[in-house]
Amino acid sequence: MANPNPPSPPPMDVSSLAILALSFLYLSLGLSHFFGPAPPTPVYAVMIDAGSTGTRAHIASFLPQPSLGGRDDGSLPPVTAVAAAAATAPLPTLLSYSTVSFPTPLTDLATPADARKLFSPLLADVGRKVPATARPRTPLFLRATAGVRAGAAAVPGGASGVMTRAAAALEGGGYAWQGGGVLDGRVEGAYAWLSVNYLMGRLSSDAGGGAGGGRAGGATKAAAAPTSAPSLGAMDLGGGSLQVVRTLRAGEDAATVAASSGDVVTLPIGRSTSSVVAFSYDGWGLVSGTAQVLRALEDAGTLETANPCFPPSELPHRVVLPGRGHGRQPVEGAGDFRACVNVAKTLVVPAFAGLPDGDEDGSEYIAFAYLYDRTVGVGLAENATLYELWEFGTQVCRGEVSEDGFPIPEVVRNGDRNRVCLELAYVYALLRWGVKVGGGRLIYRQYVDDEMLGWALGGLLVEGSGRGSAVTVGGVAVGTMGGWGAGEQEMAAGLL
Repeated sequence: MANPNPPSPPPMDVSSLAILALSFLYLSLGLSHFFGPAPPTPVYAVMIDAGSTGTRAHIASFLPQPSLGGRDDGSLPPVTAVAAAAATAPLPTLLSYSTVSFPTPLTDLATPADARKLFSPLLADVGRKVPATARPRTPLFLRATAGVRAGAAAVPGGASGVMTRAAAALEGGGYAWQGGGVLDGRVEGAYAWLSVNYLMGRLSSDAGGGAGGGRAGGATKAAAAPTSAPSLGAMDLGGGSLQVVRTLRAGEDAATVAASSGDVVTLPIGRSTSSVVAFSYDGWGLVSGTAQVLRALEDAGTLETANPCFPPSELPHRVVLPGRGHGRQPVEGAGDFRACVNVAKTLVVPAFAGLPDGDEDGSEYIAFAYLYDRTVGVGLAENATLYELWEFGTQVCRGEVSEDGFPIPEVVRNGDRNRVCLELAYVYALLRWGVKVGGGRLIYRQYVDDEMLGWALGGLLVEGSGRGSAVTVGGVAVGTMGGWGAGEQEMAAGLL
């Protein structure tokens, strides 16, 4: 029979307790060494890019800046304190950057219901990237570009109506809403320049406060050290506009440069400022520029028959033509790359007469967006020359096939195969007679360490630090860029 009252174990003596405590300490130290310290909580920011061909939300997470934290009670710091602290803080380190896209542009938002239909699923996708606990402190920006700058006149209420409807749909989304604004094309280009040089570690040590910005880990880890390499120029070809930007070099006088060759945009970057020479051309993006080529062909009587910008084929191409609605119209192609280029040249040369020769300024440019899509995105190398672009375009327009029997190009990134001949001809004319940059000065690239290039990241670095109103164009402050929907709300920007 079992003893109902088993004897209690003897009490531990002091030495046993000491051994147990030391064992626990060693185990804790060992686990701490193995797993390392807990990572800091990321700071998130969201920029909605309302472009001419769609609406994209860019979600970034950064290492938090110790000097830009919130108050002890968890509330947000006032805007004045944010701006003062941001002026002495280095650029933050990027932890992650992702994009969600919808094909609907803001100019399709004719009613408040249209706006809700667009932004409800977009914010739902953003919410999969931003933890629920972080959303009330995550700044959310809306910035519209060429699609609204140039294309909102036909929409009810114009640009103001579009932005008001969009802001109303976003304001109650659960994020720290920062208002909507229409971005100046030159500022858009300057933000793109900042994105390129931040990700590629080409900002000066002053801009990064010795950190230089950049992504944590990966190839851009080199950005953690001060750089003496010159910054890179940026060329951003969107659907509705083109931006060309280079750094204002040492010894150049901003006023002289502005008077002769473009507008000088000054950005507050980290502990310093940087000035760039920025050009912006609305109406000369890939979609809007090729539409001008098609209109010129219509005037010449060769739009629907013997069209040089489409390859010959047994059956007519089915193409959406400018001024003909959204339906596809039959087009018979003649496939003459030289003739198509010449039509584009007659349009490009006078439009870009004021843009100085890009080959003469000595800058090396990163070309992205549609410039990447119609070079690397169709099979060319990232350092392809104009000669190689010409040869390839000639093959495409003739309707040639590869050794495997597939049409050239075998792959078309982000576009319609029928339009590749037209688009290559336009890009060739734009590079040769518009921006005037040839081989050796251009690198076609869309990603740096898997991060997509574009203006939005640069916008977050400036406006997310609460310093957007310090941006100047030609020495004149652009002022707040969140005029729609921000109201009197205390701004969350500056937590970066």
